[in-house]
Amino acid sequence: MQLLLLRDQWVVARVEELGGVEFGDPDCVLYKPREVNKDGELTPWPPHAEEGEVVIRSSDILVLVNPNKKTLARYIESE
Repeated sequence: MQLLLLRDQWVVARVEELGGVEFGDPDCVLYKPREVNKDGELTPWPPHAEEGEVVIRSSDILVLVNPNKKTLARYIESE
């Protein structure tokens, strides 16, 4: 489980790197991503999508860290 900063959104998700992709192409899969709002509440991300997996470019990740225990517990509850 990782906590990512994507532009102005904090997202928590399981992250898997894809190999063998062209430079600039999406190369990371986020499984069951959830946006973390200012109050620490989690909502499905991206909004209005039914996908459980989102493919992004690793170059769009500004920060990648481990979530704190409270955020991790909320994520596990939301699965």
